[in-house]
Amino acid sequence: MNHTPPDNTISAAPPQTSARVWLLRAIQILAVACAFLLLLPYLLSPLYRVVDPVSTLMLWRWATRARVERVVTPIDVLASTLSRTVIAAEDARFCSHHGIDFDELRGVVKAEADGVRRPRGASSITQQLAKNLFLWPGRSYLRKALELPLALWIDFVIPKRRQLEIYLNIAEWGPSGEFGAEAGARRAFGKPAASLSASEAALLAATLPNPIRRDARRPSPALRRLAAIYTVRAASSTDIDRWSSVAIPPGRFKTKRLRQIGRLSVHLLDPRCWAVYKLARYLDADVDDLRSVLRRERLSPITLARLCGESLRASPRSTQLFAFRRHVEHFLETHGPTVWGKRFSARRAVAAFQRAAKIGAR
Repeated sequence: MNHTPPDNTISAAPPQTSARVWLLRAIQILAVACAFLLLLPYLLSPLYRVVDPVSTLMLWRWATRARVERVVTPIDVLASTLSRTVIAAEDARFCSHHGIDFDELRGVVKAEADGVRRPRGASSITQQLAKNLFLWPGRSYLRKALELPLALWIDFVIPKRRQLEIYLNIAEWGPSGEFGAEAGARRAFGKPAASLSASEAALLAATLPNPIRRDARRPSPALRRLAAIYTVRAASSTDIDRWSSVAIPPGRFKTKRLRQIGRLSVHLLDPRCWAVYKLARYLDADVDDLRSVLRRERLSPITLARLCGESLRASPRSTQLFAFRRHVEHFLETHGPTVWGKRFSARRAVAAFQRAAKIGAR
C-alpha cells in the first residue's frame, strides 16, 4: 500500500494587486491634482499685487513657439485717456462693483431668456482678468462657473488700480501676438502708449473684444463709429486715480437754508463739506473751484484737514479710500500755499489730516 507524503511546500508568489485598488489610487491622485489646480489661482492672485503676471494665452503661444510681444508698462506711464476709455468701453461700473457687475449680468440673462442677443456680454474687467490669467477663451458654462468666484476673490485681494494695470498689460491687442497696451500702440500707431490721443485710445479700446478681426491700424467705418462712442463716454467719465467714495460723519454734515419755494426748502451745503466732496472727485476743474471757494470763505486749512480725516475714518473700508487720501495730501502740499499764503505749513496740515484719519491704525 503506497502512502503519498503530504505536500508541505509554501507558495512564495507575491499577492496580486487588484485593478480596483489601482483605480481608486488613480482617482485619488486625479482628485488631488484637480483640487490643486482649482486652488492655485487663489494662491497666486495676492502675489500679483506686486508681481507682473502673464496670461494663459501668452503661455500657450510660448509653448507652441508662436510670436509674443509685450512690454510691461506701469499705469502711471500709460496715457490717462487710455484707462478711462477702456473702462468706458469694457466696464462702465468698474470702479463701483466688487468684481462682478450683477446689474449687467441680470440684463444679459434676461435678454438671452427673451431670445435677444446683446452686442456684448456682461463680463467685467475683473472677470476678463480672471479669464486671461487663469482660464481659457471661448464661451463655456464651466469657465463661467470657475470665473465668477475667482473674480470676487481677485477684487478682494487686488486693488482696482492694480487690476486695471494688469489688464492693460496682458490683454491681447493685435493679430500677431501683441499683448499689452504698449505693444498694441506701437503696432497700430507707431508710438508709445504714453503718447496716445483720445481718438487713438478709443480705437485701441474698440478692438479689445476681437483684436484678430478688428484692426486699429486700418479701422473700418464701423470700428471708427464705435471708437467715437467710446471717446464721448470717456470724456464724461473720471480717471480711476481720481475716483473715490467718502462719507462725511453725520454730526459734521451741515447745510444752510437758502430759500423756501412753496413746499420745497432749498439748502446750501456747508463749504467745508462741499470741499470734502470735491476732493473725493478731484478733477482739474474741481481744483480751480476749491482754490477760489476756500480763499473766499477763508476756511482754516487745519479745520478742513481734520474734517477730511474724520470723513476718511467714517467711510467704509475700500480700495478707493487710498485715492481720497492721495487727493487730500496732494491738494494740501501742491495748492495749499496759493490758497492760504506763505504762512501755510503743508506739513502741519497733512499731519492734522492723518491724525484725524488715524491712518496709522487703519
